[in-house]
Amino acid sequence: MTVKLIAHTLIQRDRKYLLIKRTAIKRGKLNVYPHFWDIPGGSVEPGETPQEGARREAVEEIGLEISLEKIIHEDGEYDAAKATVFTRLVYAAVPNQ
Repeated sequence: MTVKLIAHTLIQRDRKYLLIKRTAIKRGKLNVYPHFWDIPGGSVEPGETPQEGARREAVEEIGLEISLEKIIHEDGEYDAAKATVFTRLVYAAVPNQ
């Protein structure tokens, strides 16, 4: 069984939250939940901490350097078809000044 760690950020500034709209195609394949609203995040890469992954994903997806505050959500799900446990961490974050 594989375990996959996902790190997301809920970025707040001036009492507003940043959302992104999912694309229809991602890396040449159909994206899951295209055109839905989401928060920045994605898979943590080998050798990377969840915090590093969350910050990297924010730069890659929205071009924004951020500071993480704390974990505000954690959940997990087993995908039997992929024999994989997906664990998601969501961090509260603010843009760097």
